[in-house]
Formats: sequence, structure tokens, C-alpha cells
Amino acid sequence: MEKYTGKILKRSFINKAGKTIPHVFDLYFETQEKNYIILQRKHQDALDSNFLEQEVDKEVIVLATIQEGLWDDDGNSPYPVQSRFGPYMVIFRIQKS
Repeated sequence: MEKYTGKILKRSFINKAGKTIPHVFDLYFETQEKNYIILQRKHQDALDSNFLEQEVDKEVIVLATIQEGLWDDDGNSPYPVQSRFGPYMVIFRIQKS
């Protein structure tokens, strides 16, 4: 785990066809260098996403890991799932900067 300084953002979900899906959002962590989608469900010890939503648009310091993989598929589906892929962040601790 490493410390990262940045801002938590909440963005509307846009599907592959470019359509915004109402009431569906993704959380992102924005640093000076890069933006990462936040995927808390990928680790049982991660902070709850509802807690992270309280910190949206605030500058924070987080203790987190950066991983690479499927964003939308948890591996438990009996059917193939169309998924976004790439680096993502899992946040374990947070403090206001």
C-alpha cells in the first residue's frame, strides 16, 4: 500500500454506446498525474463506497493500492460479462489533507 494525494470525484456512468445511464455513478481518484476508477468491492478490507461518497470533491490523502484488471466483472458470474479493463484503485484508509 502507498499514500496518494488527490481528489475523489463522482462521475455519471457512460456505457460503450456513449449513453449516460441515469442514477448510476462511478467514483474516481484524481491525482496530478492520473485518474483511477475506485473499485472498493475488489477487496474485503477496503473502505465502504458510501463512506467515500462523503469525501467527493475534497482533497484527501489515501492509503491505497493500484491494481490492473476487469472493472465490472467480479469473476463470480456464470456467464461472460462485458467489462471495462485497466488500472484501478482500492482505498483502505483516508484522511483529509
